[in-house]
Amino acid sequence: MKFSTFTLIKVLLTISWFTVSHCSRIHVDPSTRTKDSLKSVFVQVKDDRGDALIQGLSGSEEVRFHQFKKLRNYVAVKGTKAEIEKLENNPDVVKIFNDPRRFVFYEKQGLRGSKNVGLMNQQSVDYGVELIGAIGAHELGYTGQGIKVCVVDTGFDISHPDIDRTRFSGGGPYPWDGDGYGHGTHVAGIIAALNNDFGTMGAAFGVSINMQRIFDDYADYVTSESIMEAVEDCVEAGAQIINLSLGGPENSFVEEEFYRSIREEDGVLVVAAGGNDGSSSYSYPASYDTVR
Repeated sequence: MKFSTFTLIKVLLTISWFTVSHCSRIHVDPSTRTKDSLKSVFVQVKDDRGDALIQGLSGSEEVRFHQFKKLRNYVAVKGTKAEIEKLENNPDVVKIFNDPRRFVFYEKQGLRGSKNVGLMNQQSVDYGVELIGAIGAHELGYTGQGIKVCVVDTGFDISHPDIDRTRFSGGGPYPWDGDGYGHGTHVAGIIAALNNDFGTMGAAFGVSINMQRIFDDYADYVTSESIMEAVEDCVEAGAQIINLSLGGPENSFVEEEFYRSIREEDGVLVVAAGGNDGSSSYSYPASYDTVR
């Protein structure tokens, strides 16, 4: 069977991540305020009133906000309890939705030391790469070359020897080319580790990677808005596939509609993790119809 590089990479990433582990950008300096002291919500506004709401929010130092490029009737707001309560009485507001927390699916194992994996004198191929038939696809010349995958995660250790750093780029509220936690480096390696004579081999080692770093070095949690904003940046960067190895148990109507627009209007495939524990519990955004 002959399939395009794009189809191949969709298959590789869809299977792999279920088998392995602008307005003002909403980012609060942890030195001045803890995340838990702020509340994150999605605010639905009346038609054509989003700009008016944002103008009103701009005068407060206690509030951060983001208006989505497609969901123009929704504004993501992060602020104190008092500021959110003010919004409930705003005549331009239709409804306020909770912005759920999202977590990386990973037990920290000091991946900053992943360069010292004990396999530097030979290459090891992960069982998942063989399981999904990637080796056969590679032999047919399908390595992901020409495809850009955007990874929304904890950043990437750009000094890692098993990648081609010229094919990496990124952005986000934290330096994308650093990874104090390790999860983003791990994920990017599963995708794009080089086919050479040491380390491991990525399932699609020919792709280019755009890393959008949304977690700090502790990687405790982010809200779904932070991920959605990074996804918008992925689309702007020209990604055909977006990888989210993260999630949480709470769903969100606003989040679901956002990913529907990314898939149906932008034509970008979003792949999200379902978790690593093998349970039948739903995880979001992976469980939305337009996310794979």
